[in-house]
Amino acid sequence: MPLIRVNDLVLYRGERALCQALSFELLAGEVKLIKGRNGSGKSTLLRRLCGLSDAANHQGTVQAPAASECLYWAHDLGLKAAFTAVENLHVLLLPKTLPPTQTQAALHKAGLQERMHLPVQYLSAGQKRRILLARLALSRHKLWLLDEVSTALDDHASEWFNELLRDHLSSGGAALMVTHERHFDALGESVYVQPPPTWDTP
Repeated sequence: MPLIRVNDLVLYRGERALCQALSFELLAGEVKLIKGRNGSGKSTLLRRLCGLSDAANHQGTVQAPAASECLYWAHDLGLKAAFTAVENLHVLLLPKTLPPTQTQAALHKAGLQERMHLPVQYLSAGQKRRILLARLALSRHKLWLLDEVSTALDDHASEWFNELLRDHLSSGGAALMVTHERHFDALGESVYVQPPPTWDTP
């Protein structure tokens, strides 16, 4: 039984269609890569799948896990600038609660042991993304919806992400990844979000 089944889905922004109709399935243990032009609806697709974009605004049908079973890594990260790494991680994990030792251990693994109590506004782009890697490490969600996950990750953080993804898939999870990075192509099939033909009309 697929974790996700999408049939003839057309995404809209207002009254404007962003893409041609999409149809695909995602099984447990699989990765699919979401590719397409900027503005063609890739991020909107992830938001639709995790319930953050109203189904009434789009055409087609979507079968997907409940929002509580989805982990969404947004392109804008969704971190609160005035909160510390520890505080942000607790917010991201809600409604689940974990012992402080467990969340701090994940931030240590992320290389943030010296900065976990600083407001996030003082962290670099790569350090902020490592907070989200710690969230992945603590996640028990079936479905990961990841928007440009590799941006600003150094080699060590990229290797950790690859390890986390392998563990997630081997335990029966699945992932949809918006990415422009070709080194992910070996992970799974690509779903191309194509703009409507009218975009190419002079």
